[in-house]
Amino acid sequence: MPQKIEKNLAGDVPFYRLGSSIYMKRQIRGLKSKVKCPSFKNLIDHLEGLLPQQMERKIRAHLLEGCPACTGDLRFLEEDLRIGKGSLLEEPPSNIVRRAWLAFRQAKPTVRSSVAKLVLDSRRLPGYAETRTGGIRPVYLLYRAEEIDLELLLQAGGRGKGRTLFGEVSLQKGDVADLQQAGVKLLQGETLIKSGTTDRWGEFVFRDLAPGQYRLKLDLGVREVEVRELMVEEPFPTRQESN
Repeated sequence: MPQKIEKNLAGDVPFYRLGSSIYMKRQIRGLKSKVKCPSFKNLIDHLEGLLPQQMERKIRAHLLEGCPACTGDLRFLEEDLRIGKGSLLEEPPSNIVRRAWLAFRQAKPTVRSSVAKLVLDSRRLPGYAETRTGGIRPVYLLYRAEEIDLELLLQAGGRGKGRTLFGEVSLQKGDVADLQQAGVKLLQGETLIKSGTTDRWGEFVFRDLAPGQYRLKLDLGVREVEVRELMVEEPFPTRQESN
């Protein structure tokens, strides 16, 4: 065997080349010796003291015979086990570190998106148009996206002002703390009109909204919920006011 290969087999190999090095050595060992050598698993169990006594004696005797391939494998496995326990003996090259850092930076968590469906609209309830209470009629809307409920209340914002949108996000099952600081965006088309975050109760508010059709987006981290059609109408007076 060339001296260069012999030297490589006896030398130290960084842990990130462990698999290919051991594979190469196993191939060479198969050509140079017909001795039955222990498997990787048995060598690892030997290092961790998990072998039966009879098998342990056989492996010790084999190692004492000076099998260069098994001695080298054992050295590499010892290093690998130390690394696995948190003792890094050799730092990988800087180019490998940089590639790993770039891959981590570019990795994005999987975000699950869903469209909220309208469950309840108070304008469709019987008797809504005949309400005789004073002031501008509020509109209550309930949207649902799987386990997430979104309650919206549109109220008049005062004389000469647009509508005020109150919102509350809740979970049918889960902790309301998971909804704190959720991002909320109000858009018309792709144009951002207003944005904010929920408070510790999952509530938010947008004021002075002009009539028109909007989109509402909730960013819950790994979940995104969208209301695609949110109609803000002109203030609808009661019959008392129209008279």
